[in-house]
Amino acid sequence: MNQDNIIKEEFERKAKLRRRAVNKLNSETKEISAGVIVEGNVEELAKIDINKKKSFKLERLYIKSNASLIGNFEVNNATIAGKFEGELTVKEALYLEHNAVVKGKIFYKSISNNGAKIIGVLKQI
Repeated sequence: MNQDNIIKEEFERKAKLRRRAVNKLNSETKEISAGVIVEGNVEELAKIDINKKKSFKLERLYIKSNASLIGNFEVNNATIAGKFEGELTVKEALYLEHNAVVKGKIFYKSISNNGAKIIGVLKQI
């Protein structure tokens, strides 16, 4: 087998794994791990566990009341109505709904807390 065929087979194998991983995102709980690339919107999930990546930068983060998110994020604005675990830096406004549960380190510019349960550190930046 020549080098070109080896490279082509490896590329096709990785593409197949990515497609399989993205197709699995339709179930209740998914783990997005090293090597998986997700483009576009990830919607209608009860839980996402993102591991083996130091952090993510997003424009806006919204965690619905029936959802959980684990990971480290840097965002401009965030609304949390569900569960969050990890480190979150919010450059602008953070809104915590009454049923939110937040575990970890949260850094924010401004905050609105409507009775969320907070386990960890909140610090204004």
